[in-house]
Amino acid sequence: MSIQAEAYLRGENEEKKMAGLVEDSLVSITGMAVSLGRLKISALEKAKTIENTEKGIENRRKTITEGLGINWSSVADIGESVVTEAALATVKLILQQGIKPSEVKTFVVATESPTGSSENMGIQVKKAVNIVLDKLRRNGLADLDEFNPALRFHLQSACTSQGSAIAGFAVNGLEGGKAIVVSADNALYRLHTPADATGGFGSVAILLEKTKPQTKGIRLSRKIGSADADVPDFIKVIFGDMLKESGLELVAKYPVVFGDYSNEAYTKLRYKSLKDFAKESGLNINSVDITKRVVWLPHIPYPAIVEKEAAYLVRHLSRHDDALREKIKNEMNNAREAFLGGYTHIEDELDFLVDIGALYYGVIGVPKELKARLAEREGDVKNGRLVDERLNERITRQDNPKNDLLDAINETVKNLEALRGREKLSLENFEDAFKPLYEVKKDEKTGKPIAVGVIPKFEKADKDYNTVLRNTPTFKEIKKRLSIDAIIELSKEIGNIYTGSEGLGMASYFIHADDPESRYVIMSYYGSGGESYTIFGIPKEISEMIALLNANVDAELKSQEEIKEKKYISIRNNSTLILNSDAPLTHDTMFRHINANKPKLLEHMGPYITGRQKTRELEDTTTRTRSVLKSTS
Repeated sequence: MSIQAEAYLRGENEEKKMAGLVEDSLVSITGMAVSLGRLKISALEKAKTIENTEKGIENRRKTITEGLGINWSSVADIGESVVTEAALATVKLILQQGIKPSEVKTFVVATESPTGSSENMGIQVKKAVNIVLDKLRRNGLADLDEFNPALRFHLQSACTSQGSAIAGFAVNGLEGGKAIVVSADNALYRLHTPADATGGFGSVAILLEKTKPQTKGIRLSRKIGSADADVPDFIKVIFGDMLKESGLELVAKYPVVFGDYSNEAYTKLRYKSLKDFAKESGLNINSVDITKRVVWLPHIPYPAIVEKEAAYLVRHLSRHDDALREKIKNEMNNAREAFLGGYTHIEDELDFLVDIGALYYGVIGVPKELKARLAEREGDVKNGRLVDERLNERITRQDNPKNDLLDAINETVKNLEALRGREKLSLENFEDAFKPLYEVKKDEKTGKPIAVGVIPKFEKADKDYNTVLRNTPTFKEIKKRLSIDAIIELSKEIGNIYTGSEGLGMASYFIHADDPESRYVIMSYYGSGGESYTIFGIPKEISEMIALLNANVDAELKSQEEIKEKKYISIRNNSTLILNSDAPLTHDTMFRHINANKPKLLEHMGPYITGRQKTRELEDTTTRTRSVLKSTS
């Protein structure tokens, strides 16, 4: 048998295997709706808000548009919150899909921007949904009954929250009515900092129904992949304020995040989850042929990361495909992959980087960041001392916790050639002991950072290799095959919306890709802290769903009002009263009050009201026609 014939048969077998993954599908995605903040800001105006821009505003803008891939960011107006946005997305989904609110029996709100640390956000959003529905009923949509799902959940698992819910339904099924899983987040970072460039605001609502032979939508496999690791890559810490009589706690409203480390945790856990899915499903993830049949729909913290991740995928595939490896090698002029001494595969290096990072950032990075923030609070000496005392206690105690920590560090670095032969870490130089791994110095003349430690040196070399790889003809061909430009199109115009970012990429793919129904999809969720889910689906007759989604996204983008630097800063400083907001639906988180501005709400919901009325008119006409035919037969 020829090589071509063998390859063809392998492909046929994989095709059958993939199609078989949804034969026993319990649940399908049958609708999606996106809801965005009333406002938006350009990358240029966002760049103006960032302080200490040494290279100038235009260079900062290029960093945002070219480095991160973001052109615009969706912004929450005064009074808009995750509650209002989740409610609006839910109502828009109900209207465009032509379903009755009472058909929804299970309701999940997925967010990492809760209004409190204990209450169920599903209750607040349900209340807001019914406020909106009441206004619409009074405006002629009499068929909209009460939204009162029997099961109401609030799921908070970082950016994988929506994926966690969908994975649960995919595996366990859905009985008794439809389900809506709505993600909503306001991705806020500290004002005037570079991190704020990625933040966005919005919501994605997904309709799930029991899979039947006639179901149109994305049929989900019962086999999923999952992976987790306790990593402090992006966390919002809660800790006591030491004022025992107050009973209050301090919450890191803006995340403590470590950029490169977060990217490494993201890459590792998504790969581990995919590997787990391959084990469960029998799918071959080591052949380049998979890129011809499957599209990955990833969590998108910023658009540029999708192409960077694809480079790691190609490197993985090249280790199992001799022809691909030789082709890339020639196109890169024999450039060599960067490896940490003692390692030969990026997969193993990621294990090491994530494990040692959990120790370094957990014991050193997070406490230092918290202390720096506390130092900015006027007169807040006690809390600064608290961090010092906790860190010092961790280092100097002479019992098992101290020994366990040192043992964990020494065990983690034992395979690293650069540190072989040195003495074990000691308590006397606990923080200094990490310098061979993480140290970065500033050049005295230029002020630019210089990588000294083993890890930043490797990270730079690894990025350089990926950059060269991404410019090869073979990579560009695979990138096109994976529809990456289509996947990131909406994120470029909206920014990161945390729990909704994967759903945003999914919506973008279905709207912008050529013939999306011809490809299988893998939904790849990631949540910092960290967790990942891999969910496999096969689209079936989704042209109507795509048309509705396209109209929805078009209406949302057109309804946004552009703002400038000063307005953005004013909103972030909350210098405008909620009472003066022009938002269609507002939420006062302190007084727990939700208010609908009826004229603004009806104007905002106009396209959806019109669509609902047309759907009902068509249904009435169909019903009358059937009645006439029945009476004359």
